[in-house]
Amino acid sequence: MKKLFLTLFSMLLIVGCSSANKDLESFYHSTDKLLEEASLTSPDKGKVKKELGNMEKSVDKMKGEVSDKQVDSIKKVLEEATILVKNVEKELSPTSQIEKTREALKKSKEAAK
Repeated sequence: MKKLFLTLFSMLLIVGCSSANKDLESFYHSTDKLLEEASLTSPDKGKVKKELGNMEKSVDKMKGEVSDKQVDSIKKVLEEATILVKNVEKELSPTSQIEKTREALKKSKEAAK
């Protein structure tokens, strides 16, 4: 009985971890798409805002499933991305904010390793 419980618990843990990794990959993918769109000469404000929404949904799904270090790095990416979206909406030059967001994303990927 104990062995069966441990086996089931291990399976649930694996499924939970793969789910968190999937959400983390979704978060990184959405961030990449946001940066790609924001880098265009005239970015589509709707697409940029949509990708920020996708990032936020991914973060909500990951709560409690990733390490504190990852959570902090993900929050930093979200903060920079939110500023970037506001700059795009106000038609401000997003170049320096794109770099800040890319740097936060790079640090987040390193924290995930």
